[in-house]
Parts: sequence; structure tokens; C-alpha cells
Amino acid sequence: MALPAGAAAGSGAFPGIAAASLLAGPLFSALFPGAFGGRKPYEGLDPETYKDQITMDEGDLSSIRNVLLQSIQRGTVNPAIRSIKQAGAAGRMPKGATQSAISGAVSAGANALSSAEPGLQGQKRQSIMDFVNLKRGYLGDKNMYNLAQTESSANMLQGSLGGLSKLLMLWQGGFFNKAQQPGYTT
Repeated sequence: MALPAGAAAGSGAFPGIAAASLLAGPLFSALFPGAFGGRKPYEGLDPETYKDQITMDEGDLSSIRNVLLQSIQRGTVNPAIRSIKQAGAAGRMPKGATQSAISGAVSAGANALSSAEPGLQGQKRQSIMDFVNLKRGYLGDKNMYNLAQTESSANMLQGSLGGLSKLLMLWQGGFFNKAQQPGYTT
């Protein structure tokens, strides 16, 4: 298809204002993201900030052991020792048997405390796994947000470049030549 006589490629003035307006959106959103709707950082709740509150450390386990020890001592060992001493004082037990029974009560309390240790370690491992799962979810959400932001920026840039290429094609085709435009007077 032949172009009209005055429509040689690039013969008209390039429409600079239209081209600048097509490129201004992506440029301003890249330079001033807050003011022009550009990329904003992910604002999700990072579990790293609360790691010491989510996971159990040795200090937490020590506090639990202390409470457990006091509970066993008050609830099991001390009442058993009192009963044994009362029975020994009443003469119902020989002296050697009283001492042996007290040792047995203390040993039972120690066994109860040591049997709770695997459960405490399990709670510590579970708290670490809870943190890891929260962190995994946070990172997944952050990556999806960043991907959406990147795609949005790419779509905006692609739309602007598409508009600019149409503008260039119209310019090269002579669409902006004043002599060919109806209603233009020179």
C-alpha cells in the first residue's frame, strides 16, 4: 500500500507531549512509589519480630521445671514424708524403714520430674516448628505480593510501550502531518 505524496516516513513533527504522557506514568510510579501508586513494601506480620515469644528456650523450660518440681514436692513428696515421719514417730515403723521410706518418696518425686522431661523437650520442638511454619507462610505471602507488584509494574510499562509504539507507527505513517489532517489550517 502506497503512502500519500506528503506522508513520507517521519515527515511530520513527532508528538512529544503524547509520548511524554505515555511514559510519565511508569516513570513517576518508579521514582515516587508512594505518591503515584508504585511498588510498596510488603507490610505483613513478620514472625521474626516475635521469635522469642513464639519459641521456647532453656529459660522457659527451666521455669516450667521449677513449677513442676514445686508442684511434685508440695503435692506428693512432702505429704508422703509427713505421713512416714508420723508413722515412725508413732512407733509403727522401725528406724531403718522410716529412712528407707523417705528415700523412696523422694525418689518417686524425682522419677515424676524426670518423666516430664521428654514432654518438655517435645513442647520446645513444637514451638520451633510453629515458628518455622509461621515464617514459611510469611515468606510465601511476601513472595506472592512481590510477584504481583512486579507483574503490575510490567503491565503498566508494557501498556505504555504499546501506546508509544502505536504513536510511532502513526507518526511514521504521516498521521500527524498538518497538511493531511482535515480541519487544520496553516
